[in-house]
Amino acid sequence: MFKAGAAARGINPTVPVYSGGFSLSPAITRRHDPLQVRAFYVSNGRTALAFATIDAQGYFSGYQEGPDFGTLADRVDAARAAGDAGHVPMSQAGVIVQATHTHAGPTLEGIWGPGRSAT
Repeated sequence: MFKAGAAARGINPTVPVYSGGFSLSPAITRRHDPLQVRAFYVSNGRTALAFATIDAQGYFSGYQEGPDFGTLADRVDAARAAGDAGHVPMSQAGVIVQATHTHAGPTLEGIWGPGRSAT
């Protein structure tokens, strides 16, 4: 028997964010659509997988990593929460995270805002 679930959560920023790409940009002041993260979880009772998509310019594994930040830390936290909720132990290997990679959305890298170089 499989267990599956899906969820969406709004992630509209509360601080200025900048468009990702095409040189320096002014802060984004209007939204065409709400920004979200959407997730899907499936388990057979022994193994579980979770997939998440975030509305942002990019979300890459090559980002700077640390014990409390970066893609690995996010996947570790998500695996712990999903494992607890689904009662199936998970590791970060069972969590796949990606971005919609829209250049009209905010950049998570922080390289396109003021005082930053586009190169």
